[in-house]
Amino acid sequence: MTAFQAGVVGMCLVINLFEGFDVLVIAFGASGIAKEWSLTASQVGLLLSSSLVGMALGSALIAPLSDRIGRRPHTLICLAVCAVGMLLATVSTGFWFLGVCRLLTGLGAGGMVAGLPVIITEYSPRRFRGTMIALYGTGLPVGGMLGGSVAVLVTSAYGWRAGFLVGAVLTFAILVVVALALPESLDYLISRRPEGALEKVNKLLGRMRLPAVEAPERWSRTSTEPAGSLSPVS
Repeated sequence: MTAFQAGVVGMCLVINLFEGFDVLVIAFGASGIAKEWSLTASQVGLLLSSSLVGMALGSALIAPLSDRIGRRPHTLICLAVCAVGMLLATVSTGFWFLGVCRLLTGLGAGGMVAGLPVIITEYSPRRFRGTMIALYGTGLPVGGMLGGSVAVLVTSAYGWRAGFLVGAVLTFAILVVVALALPESLDYLISRRPEGALEKVNKLLGRMRLPAVEAPERWSRTSTEPAGSLSPVS
């Protein structure tokens, strides 16, 4: 597993950790929100579940778009949606406004976390693939747990809006990193074949220390080589 592959997989894991914080941070500010706006228990429950509803909708409706526009731009768009939702939450003025912000954050998170395992699979060697996917699956709960410690400190000192601000800053930060460093999905380049796809595939294969491929009409994936490994059809 080259440093390039480890970096790609690590980036996906960090994204999932941050999204775990974004989705679960409201749990640590719920008491302050309820007190400030005099919310009922039912309203608090709706706020807590709105991001989860958004994740379900995002996984079903937004995640499939990655096959059309590419997984890299799709990830960038979803991260931007999450960041905007978190940032708007810091200036929310009422129950419905915050509920929409949480739904927006969930849409971005759900659309993204359903597509990132494809990138992890493609850039992980076959013998490490199961481990990497398992680690990725722990990202949301672990991110929520670790982020909870930060959220408790921040909200106790600066109020519940500060927790959302921290999440927005972290999401914008990983958005910049993804824009600079995350490669496109090999499967997307092979199946959709955008302009310059052959050069991009061979460049990525070179960084993975795998042999280059020839004309795109002869690309195929072998069943015995690691993820991302391609060979001409004989």
